[in-house]
Order: sequence, then C-alpha cells, then structure tokens
Amino acid sequence: WYLDVALGVGWPARVPFALAEIAAQRTPTGTFRWRNEPDVFDALRGTLKARKPPLSIDDLWLEFATARLFMGARDDGLHFPESAFLGSFGRIRFEWSLPYVSLPRRVSPDRPIDPSGATYVWIDLSGAPRGTRLAFRAEWEPPVLFRWALVRIRSDGSEASRVLIVAQQKATSAERNLEDLDGLAGVAVVGVNIGDLRLDEPFDPDEAPYEPHAYVLTVAALH
Repeated sequence: WYLDVALGVGWPARVPFALAEIAAQRTPTGTFRWRNEPDVFDALRGTLKARKPPLSIDDLWLEFATARLFMGARDDGLHFPESAFLGSFGRIRFEWSLPYVSLPRRVSPDRPIDPSGATYVWIDLSGAPRGTRLAFRAEWEPPVLFRWALVRIRSDGSEASRVLIVAQQKATSAERNLEDLDGLAGVAVVGVNIGDLRLDEPFDPDEAPYEPHAYVLTVAALH
C-alpha cells in the first residue's frame, strides 16, 4: 500500500507486482534449495537508487514508519490517504507517552525491535512553557543501526515539521536538540531498526533468524 502511495500512482497495488517481475529468479536444475536472488528487496533497492534524486531503502523505512503515524483514526489525507476506514485499529501503538511535566525520562521498549521494524514514543507538550526546548539522546545495541525522526504534531493531529537525529555509520548512539515547540500538541519520536551495520551485506529477509535489538531513549527539557 505504502509503496504505491510513495512510488506509484496510488492504490490499488501496482509497484509490488512490478518489483516481483524485476526480481524474477532462475534456480539451476538439480539445486536442492530455491535460489531467491535477486529478491524483492534487491529490486526495491535498485528501483530506489535509480530515482532522481536517489533514495536509500533506509530512508524509505523511516518515511514509511513516519507515515504510519497518520493511519486509521489519525489519517490526515496526506501521509496514508484513504486509511481512515481502519479507525482505531489502524493506529500505531506508542511504547511510551511521556508528559512534559515528567521530564527528564529515560525509557526502553517493551520488546526489542526486529530489522525494518518501527518504534514510537509520544512527548505530550501540555503545560510546557513558551520557548521550551527538548534534548533527545538515543542509544541502541550493536551491530545494527537505528534511524530516528522527531515529528512536531499540531493540536489538530497534523504534522507541523520533522527533523532527523543523524547517526554516523557504525554508531550506537545519536542525539539532537529540538526547538520551535510553542503551540504544538506534542512530539512523536519515530525509530527504525534498519538492520546490520555491514554495508556489503544489507538486511535481507531471507536471512533468518532475525536479530531484534533494543534501545534506550533519554528525553530532557532545556530551559
């Protein structure tokens, strides 16, 4: 669904079928195991690289995870159009909802996050004074890399803007301060486990079992 929203011309699905055609395999006769190479992930990486400007699959995971904030009852007509019919069933689950008055806080997810999986934390800005700034620090387990976005949410539930918490390759932590929070309902922290750090062996769903990993998120108010 999202691939057609982001890369195609909308629903019904066309992009997934096109990727399946691009990823046609040829398993040699007599081979005991089916050779699933190239797979749909390989086709997707190549398709994204050919775009102008090119887009990495890691960027796509983060964009997808952010768009999921606005599914179902939170549908704003922009990120995941026509998903309002899902209602509360389509809403993502926040790991934590942190009131501003409770900061600083240091939290972890209930369960570790699988590769390509997303995690969400809500910062409720009710009661925050004007000029409030927030400091974020994310730490996670090696050998994977997490990508993070801080999404400013207006009182009507729409996205005001977002910034990235940028981490260097092979890093296991990243931090960012966030300003311009006056009049907002809150900040949604979006994190994605993009898989192994090795550039020569990116995450492949054929390689099981997966390695879920946890993180620690620290949020503090700056005055």
